[in-house]
Amino acid sequence: MTKNTVGILGYGSIINNPKEEIKNVTVDCKHVCTPFNVEFARVSGVKKNRRRGGAPTLVPVPGRFGKKVKGKIFEVKLCKEKAAYLLYCREGGKENKVQIYREYNLGNLSIEQYEDNDIRIINITDFEGFDDVVFVQLGTNIEKIHAKINLLTAKHLACLAIISVKHACPSYDGITYLMDAESSGIETDLSLEYKKEILRMTGNSSCLSEALSRVKGDEQRYLDLATNDLQLIQRGITC
Repeated sequence: MTKNTVGILGYGSIINNPKEEIKNVTVDCKHVCTPFNVEFARVSGVKKNRRRGGAPTLVPVPGRFGKKVKGKIFEVKLCKEKAAYLLYCREGGKENKVQIYREYNLGNLSIEQYEDNDIRIINITDFEGFDDVVFVQLGTNIEKIHAKINLLTAKHLACLAIISVKHACPSYDGITYLMDAESSGIETDLSLEYKKEILRMTGNSSCLSEALSRVKGDEQRYLDLATNDLQLIQRGITC
């Protein structure tokens, strides 16, 4: 009997940083396009002592938002259940066991929108030559946005990214996350304007690395400016 091929699909930070647990069981990698749309529709590390400091991160979104993006499948020498558990742990899951939340094939793949912080591991069958491919789906938890992704703007994301520099662990802020996504060839509906807003808000920086240096060089000033803009945006959404 032929052994099932199992993969872990990455569409964000996992592409460049799968962590040792996944690296150690990876036998091959395949570059693909995601079978679902993706957008910077979630903030990570909004709670105290969380490493991303509220940085915007990529999550699967319903088809009317975002875009299909470049991703990577890590072929692993595991069954799908163990692959799901590894992915669950990488995303911060603390329980000893995890169940696959949904099982789809490409014909019925449906990305739902959630407002909670649960970590959902989804399985797709018969995708890109793999019998089973697991990926993570997290909710859209941006304050004042949640499930209203149509209200999300590049300016909103830029404010969150700049604010995150003050609170995130080194190299885990939103500007660095956007740079990593860009280096992986990921482009969403909002990503290009999102980048332009960061450059504009940091004194017309020439590139994201320069923008990051400027923010780090005067954190409180940029924190205050971005926080003020963010409050105006949130007030407008509420009204």
